[in-house]
Amino acid sequence: RGQPGSALGPMSGAALAARPADHRVVVLSMIAEHCNTTGDIGRPASQLAAHFPSLSAQLGELPEQWWFNGGCPKKPNCAEKGLFGRRETLKEMQQRVRDFDHWLTNRPEQVVVAFGHSIFWKHFAMQQRLMRNCEVVQFDW
Repeated sequence: RGQPGSALGPMSGAALAARPADHRVVVLSMIAEHCNTTGDIGRPASQLAAHFPSLSAQLGELPEQWWFNGGCPKKPNCAEKGLFGRRETLKEMQQRVRDFDHWLTNRPEQVVVAFGHSIFWKHFAMQQRLMRNCEVVQFDW
């Protein structure tokens, strides 16, 4: 697995945006926040697609309920209804980290930009510290 940083060091979003890139977008539920509180529950894919029409095709590939649900049909995690059936265990989240690592390792692209939440990235990078809000970290693979 790569390590954070490189010869370029941490880069600002503006510096990354200035680089030419292939702007193909893939939306992955596997890099969602660790579902530990009601604030970690997502919005239905159809609502996201309506709110972000330029990404509607990609968001349309997500299941309607793409966040951790805990396999409890009688007590689902649902922000709209204010329901929190079960927290995602650390083991379950770590499996998502491994799944993303496998997905990323098998990508043909040489540059991948991924957006997510600090707890997921803390486990992905195997680090002790959390990323700051809006922090950009580069991993070399």
